[in-house]
Amino acid sequence: MKQQAWKWFAKLVPALTLAGCMWGCMDSVNTIENTDKSPMREEVRTKRVVTDGILDRRLITMRTDKQILPSGLMEAQVTLKSSRTGFWSWLLKGNRPYKIVYKFTWFNASGIRVQTASSVWLEKDVMPGDTFYLQQVAPNEQCRDFMLHIREHE
Repeated sequence: MKQQAWKWFAKLVPALTLAGCMWGCMDSVNTIENTDKSPMREEVRTKRVVTDGILDRRLITMRTDKQILPSGLMEAQVTLKSSRTGFWSWLLKGNRPYKIVYKFTWFNASGIRVQTASSVWLEKDVMPGDTFYLQQVAPNEQCRDFMLHIREHE
């Protein structure tokens, strides 16, 4: 009887340890936000052109917003979520951030690209599972539309 209990115990301890490691390594973030948002942004309908399938599976576009600031400049904000989460992703890739680079290109009301000094690639570290925002204010009042370019940092 004692030997049977020992065999049962020898199987239970590693199983519980593994289960504890799996739950303890999950790195999720719970968020709370105001449901009655007073500042109303204008959500932008988007069209996506994907040339990097791996990055496309890592980032989910949640929404795209724009607003005209009191100064007359347009502000754009794109909300993204990293879809690289969970135990298997952690096991295979670790819980380390990956880098992306992005830039905004601005257009006037006629759809003509506006040459600006702010059209440079900016770096961003993305943590697995995080929701993050890429935003920029237009360089002048003539800018009324934008395009966001994202690529994985080399």
